[in-house]
Amino acid sequence: MGMAIRLTKRQLAVFELLGGGLSPREVSFKLKIPEAEVTEVWSEIAIRIQSSEAVSIADFGRVATYDRIERQRLEAELWASEARLTALMDTAPEAVFLIDGRSGRILKVNNRALLLLGYSPRELLHQPMEMLLAENLRTKHVGLRNGFLASVRKREMGYHPPILALTKSGQMIELDIALTATASTDDVMVVCNPVGASPKALAEHGENERQAGT
Repeated sequence: MGMAIRLTKRQLAVFELLGGGLSPREVSFKLKIPEAEVTEVWSEIAIRIQSSEAVSIADFGRVATYDRIERQRLEAELWASEARLTALMDTAPEAVFLIDGRSGRILKVNNRALLLLGYSPRELLHQPMEMLLAENLRTKHVGLRNGFLASVRKREMGYHPPILALTKSGQMIELDIALTATASTDDVMVVCNPVGASPKALAEHGENERQAGT
């Protein structure tokens, strides 16, 4: 039989403030300790709760509170990670797409890609990436995408021959592309630029696509 949950005075102070809805930074300010120390104490609390057994109503309450805090913490980390990825994509000079490798759906797209192809985010997000290819290439591309996923863990980045992409106005443009995928998911990052296009030419092309789509 495991031990009941016992927290030190310092751990209990951090636990109660986090459980009351304060952020780690606010707890740091409240207790006048470094934020890194709040994180360290939370790790100690996690070990203590996971290695103990709830034997009283108070213990069960602490477990429930711990689960809630941990869920909120993970959600905040996920949100921050998503925000960093969006900012990174939007500062890239290339057109960048994040694709669900299994379904082929577009998960994220940066402003450069929207400019290049003439679409709005609403028109691209959650749509199959094959919509950006000529119709006679779409079925074949699904097999190529699956093949890339099967071999992706053998290489960091896959560079591929130029492809023809279909803009909103119906124009075909030749793109240099590079593909990479995450190790933990099957999301694929597609980085591309028009073959031989200068930044000025890309801007002019984007303006033409915007006008054609209005």
